[in-house]
Amino acid sequence: MFFRKKKERPNTIQVTADGPFEVSGDFAVKGREPLDHAFLCRCGASKNKPFCDGSHQCTGFKDDGLSGKQPRVAEIKPVGRMTLNPVDGGALLVNGPHQVLSAGGEIIHRGETSVLCRCGNSARKPFCDGRHAQVNFEN
Repeated sequence: MFFRKKKERPNTIQVTADGPFEVSGDFAVKGREPLDHAFLCRCGASKNKPFCDGSHQCTGFKDDGLSGKQPRVAEIKPVGRMTLNPVDGGALLVNGPHQVLSAGGEIIHRGETSVLCRCGNSARKPFCDGRHAQVNFEN
């Protein structure tokens, strides 16, 4: 009998045009069981934060998922446990090896940490610029 080693998938946060973050790999949202696939809200309107409930379709959230490029591509392999920490009233803190892809599939960030927008108002989407404080973003 042969056993295959489970193929390691890279931890990927894919920005979707006018929609959520599609997260895949080996990760856990703080305080929850580990996952291998989830959609996380980036419009700020979900009633099930940090997860997407489709509210972006009703609110008119618009972001092509191609802007806000922050070309920080570290020479790391984006595998291993990643932790996503949705800060109360703030950003999504990402710790652990990962890559962020634009809606077009381009790597716009690869590293051990990133700070992503959850309120939908950042001028640097998908990255946070602190505007959640100005708009009184709530979980």
